[in-house]
Amino acid sequence: VTAKGTFYAQTEVEGNITIGRNLTVQNSLSMKTEKGDISIGNTITANDGTVSMTTGEGDIFVGKDVTAKQGSIAMQTGTGDITVGAAVTAVKKDVTMTVGDGDILVGEDVTAGGNVQMDVTKTGSVTVGDDDKTGKVTAGKDVTITTQNGGTAVRTSITSTGGSVSVLAEHGDITVGEF
Repeated sequence: VTAKGTFYAQTEVEGNITIGRNLTVQNSLSMKTEKGDISIGNTITANDGTVSMTTGEGDIFVGKDVTAKQGSIAMQTGTGDITVGAAVTAVKKDVTMTVGDGDILVGEDVTAGGNVQMDVTKTGSVTVGDDDKTGKVTAGKDVTITTQNGGTAVRTSITSTGGSVSVLAEHGDITVGEF
C-alpha cells in the first residue's frame, strides 16, 4: 500500500488494526483504536511525516520495521502493552512510548535522531532487551524512562550520543545488566 498523502485507520468502539502489507506514505500515518489491538506485521515507512499508534484499551505490537524518515514515532495505550519486536527508527526526530496500565517491552532496536522517551504513567514496567541480547536503545539527544508503580530492567545497552540517560522508578526497582 502506497499513499502520496496520509494513511489513517481508526476503529470506533471496538476492533483491531492489523497491517499485513508493506505500507509507505509520503506524509503521516495514524492508527487508532478505542478498544482493540494494533499489530504491525509488515514494514511501515513515513517519508516526510509522523507515525502514530494509539489504543484506549489494547496492545501495540511491532512485528516489522517502523520508520519515520523526517518525523517522530509515537505509541500510546491507556491500558495494554507496547511490544517492540522489530526496529523502530525516527531518523531525525523522537520516539515516544506511553502506557497508562501495562508494560513496555523492547526486544529489538529503538533509534531516534532526537529523544527516546518511555513512560508508564500508572502501573507497569519497562524492559529494555531480551534473552537474545537484542533490543538496544539509541538517541541523538536524551533517553528518559519513567515508571510510577513498577520497575525498569535494562538488559542491553542504552546510548545517548548527544545528551543524558535518565531512569526513574517512582515505586519500583531499577535493574541494569544481567539478572
